[in-house]
Amino acid sequence: MSETSRSPNNILDELVLVVPHLRGIAYKMLGDDDNVMDYIQDALVWCVANKNKYDPMRGSVKTWAGVALRSTIVDAMRSRGSSANLVELTESGDLSGVELRSTTKRDSNDIATDEDVSKQKRLETLLHMNLVKLPATQREVLNLYYVEGKNDREISEALGIARSSVKDRRLRALAHLRKMLGGHK
Repeated sequence: MSETSRSPNNILDELVLVVPHLRGIAYKMLGDDDNVMDYIQDALVWCVANKNKYDPMRGSVKTWAGVALRSTIVDAMRSRGSSANLVELTESGDLSGVELRSTTKRDSNDIATDEDVSKQKRLETLLHMNLVKLPATQREVLNLYYVEGKNDREISEALGIARSSVKDRRLRALAHLRKMLGGHK
């Protein structure tokens, strides 16, 4: 579809098509959370309300909706007083490369066994020990991206470096962590 033929109605059609992608993002960020579809709905409502602000020159509808969803989830986590922790590194190396879990508030239905809690604490300790071994520049980018929820553009502006440098530092840091953590998942 050419960028000149995009109308707000075409954007709505495209939003419907990206719901599976959004579901993947939400599950990667939240795990098996009962609120996944609520966050997706909130993000889609925001996209529909702001469809005239969509600029095809800045990215695809899929990316735009993904950022809206990510922002919705991060805002909700912050408002709940949750802290996002890096728990598990997967193979991807992007936002989908970490799983974010709320560790400050637990739902009464969320029953963790002592073994689960112990395993998570060991992983968090191991991750922390390896994070401090990273160069400060890489650690800073990971903190801004995954803990503070900033995107590459915001980090680039905050640090006064190019976006490509932000992405490079983040991907190199994740690669180092994967190598240092070895088989721990």
